[in-house]
Amino acid sequence: MEAGVDFNAASLAACVLRQARLASQDDAFIARVLPSDEWTDNARPGMTLLFREPRRVGSLRPLLTRILSFPGGWPIDGFTTIPTDSGSFGTLLGLRYIFLPEVSLRWDTALRQRLQTSEEETEIIILDQATKIGRMCQDLAADPCIGEARLNWFDVIVCRIEEYDTIIPRLEAVRAPPAADPLSMTRSPFSELLELSSNAVLRQRLAVVRAADSFLLDGAA
Repeated sequence: MEAGVDFNAASLAACVLRQARLASQDDAFIARVLPSDEWTDNARPGMTLLFREPRRVGSLRPLLTRILSFPGGWPIDGFTTIPTDSGSFGTLLGLRYIFLPEVSLRWDTALRQRLQTSEEETEIIILDQATKIGRMCQDLAADPCIGEARLNWFDVIVCRIEEYDTIIPRLEAVRAPPAADPLSMTRSPFSELLELSSNAVLRQRLAVVRAADSFLLDGAA
């Protein structure tokens, strides 16, 4: 989506999370592309990939294999799609990927162990993945089928299934686009509406995963 002036992103985020709650999704996320002159404490690196010509989904397997097998960083575990304006089913203008360690650590034990070592590891891991994405974009840009491959930073709200009932009312309470804090590095508050930061979010996720693991071990015993 491309938002206009005075768009209430909190209202959209609440709508997305309501749909996720209805579908009983384990996790849902909403992301705002950060322009080059903005920043937030809850930013995640990602990739925007645009094709020179619309591509059928079925033709993308070699490209996806190339992306998924790219060395370094952490595994790339999913994409969102950029559809054509015509709405033609199965035809895409491009792909987006966002590194969401709070989702990945559900299954990625190596990532979980790294994050547990110290709070500084959060920033190191995020920057490592940004480096991987940047190198991958350089590699993909040489492909004649690729019109553009770029590293983006995204302001994200990621919500797990246990949080829907608390996060949705907080977002619904935002009746109009809030004014930017003059001390903030972003002009359009998004994750700041929930006072999110990478370290706090991932510490909380680790605690939840550890508690779930402990429960499973106790149950097995």
